[in-house]
Amino acid sequence: MAKEGDVIPAPEKEKKLPQAVATRAVVTREVIFSGPLPPPAILRQYESILPVSAERIFKMAEQQHNHRMHLEKEVIGGDVKRSNRGLICGTVVMLATLALCAYLGKSPQMVYALALLVAEMGSLLAAFLYVDTKRRKERDDNKKLLERLGQPTQAQESMLENKEE
Repeated sequence: MAKEGDVIPAPEKEKKLPQAVATRAVVTREVIFSGPLPPPAILRQYESILPVSAERIFKMAEQQHNHRMHLEKEVIGGDVKRSNRGLICGTVVMLATLALCAYLGKSPQMVYALALLVAEMGSLLAAFLYVDTKRRKERDDNKKLLERLGQPTQAQESMLENKEE
């Protein structure tokens, strides 16, 4: 036995004791919703935190809806005005060109009148075909998008209505 003041030599090899392994599991939960309003369960949780929060959320959604509708009306109204101005300008240019063709047709410059008439008709045809092609492509793109989203297209809806009758 060691007495007071004796030096005790360190052991040659220390035995390593197994350390306790701490594990921790992290569980995360993600809730996703789309649209201006949260699901009812989440809405109730908001309401439990702040009693008037559900009313505020509904009011915010209504304001957003009204704002969006106002913007859409403005955009559509602007598009209609722009379209009408384009039609008026196109008509004026066409009538002026036809008047010039009639004037040149009475003079010895008949070749120029014919060339101008062909150019005018060609440009009108090109404009019509461009707009028609663009609209057709837009409709096809929208139809493909609706099919990918799983929503019935107008043709599918009419087929369903015919089957029901």
